[in-house]
Amino acid sequence: MSTKAKKLAKYSEFQEILGKELPINAARVKFIVLLISSLIKVQSVNYERLAQGFDNPVALSSNLRRIQRFFACFSLDADLIARLLFKLLPSKSAYGLTLDRTNWKFGHKNINILFIGVIHKGMSLPLLWVFLGNKRGNSDQQERIGLLQRYINLFGAHTIEFITADREFIGEQWWQFLIINQIRFCIRLRENMHLHIPGKGIVKAFWLFYSLPLNTAYHYPKIVRVNNN
Repeated sequence: MSTKAKKLAKYSEFQEILGKELPINAARVKFIVLLISSLIKVQSVNYERLAQGFDNPVALSSNLRRIQRFFACFSLDADLIARLLFKLLPSKSAYGLTLDRTNWKFGHKNINILFIGVIHKGMSLPLLWVFLGNKRGNSDQQERIGLLQRYINLFGAHTIEFITADREFIGEQWWQFLIINQIRFCIRLRENMHLHIPGKGIVKAFWLFYSLPLNTAYHYPKIVRVNNN
């Protein structure tokens, strides 16, 4: 089979998958396949670069106008995209999730996004996200709860093996939500965070681990109270 024939077969398979899941016409599906393939190829979101990566006989200027019209006029429901991505994941009963946030500035505007990703082969694949408005800094507990509740509504808590996050993602209500929904979590603590150890009183988090050599793990076997949990 020639290289061109292999490409066409690959695109046809991808178009068939998207066509079954997305309630849009075939021409739009074909365009999205070309767009995704170009993103992977040129590794850029610049419209002109993307237009150059399209595998079709159309003039560069025509591809550029199609890209501009697509992003100006067309929108897809984010939950629909999440369902599609979830179906493309390797079949498992439960997945490890990550909770993370990215924040940068575009001119005077803050771009602040909170997202849930699925852990796959050492990477986090973004699945659901929410814009936190024109603010900088951490998400609040209700924003985290709302995003994870969206995941649960779409896929069920039974599909979560565990959720992991950095030390930004602490808080009494947030942890209570995880515990009530029986979601295992692994979240970093600040070393100076106060913990209540029954029989020992209040200690700082590092006290439990200060005697450990580097790159070793320790499971504290007793009850620890953190943020009233």
